[in-house]
Amino acid sequence: MASESAAAIALQVVRRAGWWGTVVTAAAVAVPTAAFLASRVLRSSGGERWGDVETTTADLLPMDKIMLKHSIATVTFFEGDVDVAEAEIGRNCAALLRLNPWLCGRSRLSGGWKGSLTWPTKVDSFAPPPEDVFVRRDIEGLHRNTDFADLFRLLGDRITPPGPTDRNWMVTLVPDSESPTKRFCVVTCINHGVGDGHTYYKCHNMVLGATDPEPLVCERNREAAMKAENMCPTRKEIYFTAPVILGLMFRKLYGRVTGYEPAVRTFEVDAEWLAREKERALKSDPQVKFVSSNDCVTSWFLRQCSTCSQTSGDMPVLGMMAVNFRGRIEGSRNDVLAGNYESTVYYLRGDFESPGLIRRSLATMRRCGNQTGLGSFSTRVRTPWSLISNWTSFCLPPKLRGCRELLHRPLVNPEELLPGDALGVVFRPYGNKVALQVTGPRELLDHIEAEASGMRGPPIE
Repeated sequence: MASESAAAIALQVVRRAGWWGTVVTAAAVAVPTAAFLASRVLRSSGGERWGDVETTTADLLPMDKIMLKHSIATVTFFEGDVDVAEAEIGRNCAALLRLNPWLCGRSRLSGGWKGSLTWPTKVDSFAPPPEDVFVRRDIEGLHRNTDFADLFRLLGDRITPPGPTDRNWMVTLVPDSESPTKRFCVVTCINHGVGDGHTYYKCHNMVLGATDPEPLVCERNREAAMKAENMCPTRKEIYFTAPVILGLMFRKLYGRVTGYEPAVRTFEVDAEWLAREKERALKSDPQVKFVSSNDCVTSWFLRQCSTCSQTSGDMPVLGMMAVNFRGRIEGSRNDVLAGNYESTVYYLRGDFESPGLIRRSLATMRRCGNQTGLGSFSTRVRTPWSLISNWTSFCLPPKLRGCRELLHRPLVNPEELLPGDALGVVFRPYGNKVALQVTGPRELLDHIEAEASGMRGPPIE
């Protein structure tokens, strides 16, 4: 199509034009993008009020505001009595909301990028009402074998919308359309602006009976968040720089023009491969005494992204690993802090070639390989990123009476990924298995399919 050809030509021009071509293109993209962002801020600062209802307000952290437009969601398939499950999940949701009414609050952005979350202090004063948070819905075509690409389309409005919003936490029970009395799935979703993966799974585990409901602390601990920010200096040195941000704007525009759609593959991580990688890592790097499964998977994932020519081309890949800072920073009751107390460690080529390098980077929250940079202004504008996040320690086995878990998996919105970027999520699909879900360019997924190290176990469909 003409639009795709024009966009492809434009991208090649930027790649070859060097510094001046990059500046001109970036400026063309930056002006309309800035206007769009300004309009979002103006629109979000208004809206209807809570009226005379007594409310509580918490200021959002800088990372909360960045993540407001995203969501965290999973789907868990079960075998069991759907009516019994509905009653139990309903009771768990009600208990969760009584202890955590902020889940039904309203996030806001106002002038100067100030963000806040406001919620009714009394549990009987919600808007939207709690019954809208948990619903049972029959969805034709949604069953255990539904193609992953169709899940987001079928769920529709049961995924939390981009913020600011008053729909920050949603739970949906869906009878299996092929066996509605014997199988079902549960979709839980949180707006990323009110909580990170740790916060999400705290709530998810309570809803599915893995843990007893408990109150989380929604009032933000700014001191703890600042400590986490200061522990990851490369975030500002590498990522939050003008050329990288301009590159994000350009690739977003390019994706819209071309109708870019990333691919998704999910597979188990082979247990024997993990054992071999751990043994090899300890022998090859005398500076480390231990490497984790996550170190091995992270190193493997970033190496695949770096070596895939269609993903990286002649450019370095900016690797990122999400880190939960609860327990790594001082502060009382870190485990029950709700919010985004996470940051990222950044890597370039030479920083992720072995699991030992990943392990060593966690001691300082800095990359530990060669110290080469991203290169010229033009190169930094065009550099794609690859992010990996590990959810395995957060997720606990569900305990719904008379029900058996069949599969648990992340629900990643493919529209949130820009052309060239890749996202890896390490998670627990069932039992004690470890799996990796990769979302990114189709060329990268084909490259991973052909990779012969033995890392990939059976596919998860």
